[in-house]
Amino acid sequence: MTDPIPWPTQRRLVLTLAPPYAVVVVLVWLLQPKPYDIVTAAARPAVDAIFVIDDSESMGEDQEALERHARAVVEAVGADVDLRVAVVTTSVRNERRLTFLAATDPTLPAAMRVGTMGESHERGRDALLGALDRASHGEGDALRPGATLLVAIFSDEPDQSLTPAPTLASYLAALTGSAPVSLLAVTTTDAMASYRDIVAPFGGRVINLDGAWAGTARDVAAALSRAGQIYALPGPLLASTVKVTVDGEPVVGWVLRGASLELTTPLPAGTHLTVLGQRDLFAELSLFVVGVWAAGARATTGQPPWYWTFSG
Repeated sequence: MTDPIPWPTQRRLVLTLAPPYAVVVVLVWLLQPKPYDIVTAAARPAVDAIFVIDDSESMGEDQEALERHARAVVEAVGADVDLRVAVVTTSVRNERRLTFLAATDPTLPAAMRVGTMGESHERGRDALLGALDRASHGEGDALRPGATLLVAIFSDEPDQSLTPAPTLASYLAALTGSAPVSLLAVTTTDAMASYRDIVAPFGGRVINLDGAWAGTARDVAAALSRAGQIYALPGPLLASTVKVTVDGEPVVGWVLRGASLELTTPLPAGTHLTVLGQRDLFAELSLFVVGVWAAGARATTGQPPWYWTFSG
């Protein structure tokens, strides 16, 4: 019969082995695919749209066209989407606050006329971050909980923002929390290439501004309607592990982008969406690092890390 292990030795073994064992247990639990009951589809999904409109000298005619077709855009979206629209410009020194107007507000078309005395260097991404940052401090309207954010940039020139395109998604996630985000650019043929890298991470489109405005308006309305089919996830998931069901029935028409899921067809009101998937810990860590970086920057300098992109 072997002698029992002395208690001090047992305690040392426990203290040595317990932490790595606990880490392994937690990692196994995190990596197991889990079902997430996402949403019971609302009769009218909420979409908060921010139109970033170029206010440089060359945009006068396009602003007039956007004003004329604004009502047609809203009518094409219809009553199936609970839509609000705010307008900012591509001039970072404009410092417009977000003021959301209901789709039925009679002053909405006139809000598209933002003037043509803005900066000649169009910086739509930077201006967007500035407006959202100010709103996070109570200087402007906040996004509605549960609403999808759709950003539409209207410009006839390439975007010259200081914000790198690859970091825009991380900055928006830090500013908007769990809100799903969709991005759309309406621009000229010559400038379309500069916007493709900006909208690609959001599954967005680049629409040609050089064509007939009636067709452009239909494309913008379609993007607004599609935004109502995007749902927030509890965090990024690994696409290869994801299974989607609606009322228990498998669904194949979906696209996973970061921490959101877009359905190719709208959910009927009252149906229930469930997602089974494995968490993407690397993506979650990346978002966590951005959040810590932002908190650290605010604590040391009083400003977020994206402040320099719209402060000058």
